[in-house]
Amino acid sequence: MNRIEKASRVPKLPVGGYKIVIRPRGGLRVAALGPTDITRDIHEAAATPPEVRNLDVICPNKTQNIMIVSTPDPDSADQCRNIKKILTRCKEYEEAAYETAPDDTVKGIIKRISLEEIPGSIRAALVTERNHSIITTERLVEGTLPGAVKILPRSSEGSQKVVVGSQSGVVHAFGASRGRIEVSQLLFSWEVLFIIRIVQLQTVFKTLPAGKGVGCVQLGGPVGSIQDKIFVAAGNEITGYTRKGKQFLKFDTNLTDNIRCM
Repeated sequence: MNRIEKASRVPKLPVGGYKIVIRPRGGLRVAALGPTDITRDIHEAAATPPEVRNLDVICPNKTQNIMIVSTPDPDSADQCRNIKKILTRCKEYEEAAYETAPDDTVKGIIKRISLEEIPGSIRAALVTERNHSIITTERLVEGTLPGAVKILPRSSEGSQKVVVGSQSGVVHAFGASRGRIEVSQLLFSWEVLFIIRIVQLQTVFKTLPAGKGVGCVQLGGPVGSIQDKIFVAAGNEITGYTRKGKQFLKFDTNLTDNIRCM
């Protein structure tokens, strides 16, 4: 078992730069190719200029049947990322290429994002000073997971939540749990789930003074725990609610300053 695990690991590559994984789709067996064939075929498929080819490190992983390109050149990385087909030994094979997360980051997803949201608005809502650990966001490949957005948080950050704001003043907090997600290249990612449902939010909104800005942060957690609370901001005041079944009951709180710092 240990032999299989070690053989399936990605080979050690230079620290930094760009890592592009090329996964055969058309029946190509990486184990049947020699290192010279792999290097030549990838460079030709990516149309990499001869003067920068010596900067690339290309490693096959025969167990996973993938090829990995490590390059410090951003243009070369873009060309490898756009590889769709590879011609080897007089036969053409389809390929799927994607960039891995940088060395100090991890990948995760947020589900149920409206398909009408454009990438720019999603990125603007997530990549903020409040979410300083998030580097970028992008849509997953169409058909992989409808309504999902991939986020790229730094792995060194200890934060387990993502805060999303909207123009209406509503702020949703998403909890993060570490686990496997078998979606495209997302392995050992964070699965970010909705913690609070819209029906519950509407119940709370009805108790707020009319005409004031509204913000909402849900911490999540077991029923009855300190994390199982919702804090609603109306103007400069923050009111706390605790959950009882499908309802929220109001309680006094002096956590205004602490909640603002989240």
